[in-house]
Amino acid sequence: MNPWKQLGDKFKALMEEEDLLARERISGERCYAYVACGQSGESSWAEGFATESLQARFELVAMEAGIALECPRGTSPQTYWLNRLFLELSATDSNFSHMYDGANGVIERLFEASNIFCLRLDRRELEKTLLPEDGADSSATHASFAAENTAKGAPGLAPVRDRHLDLLAMIVDRKATTLETWASDHRLGRTTLFDWKASRSSGKSFKGRVSAEKSAEIEAAIEADAAELGLTTRTDSD
Repeated sequence: MNPWKQLGDKFKALMEEEDLLARERISGERCYAYVACGQSGESSWAEGFATESLQARFELVAMEAGIALECPRGTSPQTYWLNRLFLELSATDSNFSHMYDGANGVIERLFEASNIFCLRLDRRELEKTLLPEDGADSSATHASFAAENTAKGAPGLAPVRDRHLDLLAMIVDRKATTLETWASDHRLGRTTLFDWKASRSSGKSFKGRVSAEKSAEIEAAIEADAAELGLTTRTDSD
């Protein structure tokens, strides 16, 4: 049985309730999630829930979705769902995903993004019914999906070396802070900073997301902090 339409409807209901709360100014920020792929393995977590009820219901639906994706044994279904969602959004160059280094990033408007992924999964299941051979092995389908994402430039590719990115990483490490706190301390938008990092990491243009003035402001803040901390770095382009 194809579960994706039902799961998509559940995520859509969460999205509509969140939109209503935002319009009523109970909470102006939509839920988002972080995805991190470090040496200790993949980890993901969601933040920015407007209410405890929304959080509890999302965690339940995300767990159901992770299980429907045949989450590997020993892996949290919710974590698996968020990582697969991030792969999908990154591979399709979605505005909902923002990569801020070679493998880590943020999923914006988490409920809406989850609903869209369910719609795509539902479509893929329907497309299978048009194939001449039925009952394709699920592991082969998963491998094909992963290979497709890798070919399209999904997370995991080596990041582009950039002096300002290296300096920012050292600043955050030296100050024992986070990117979000650093952005707040310098009165820079969190999403703006992540968009800037994603573009610098990939070597692509900002696609209109970050103005030249804002980019210069970010780089000036990095240079000032680096000078204060006595940090220097060089890249192949220097």
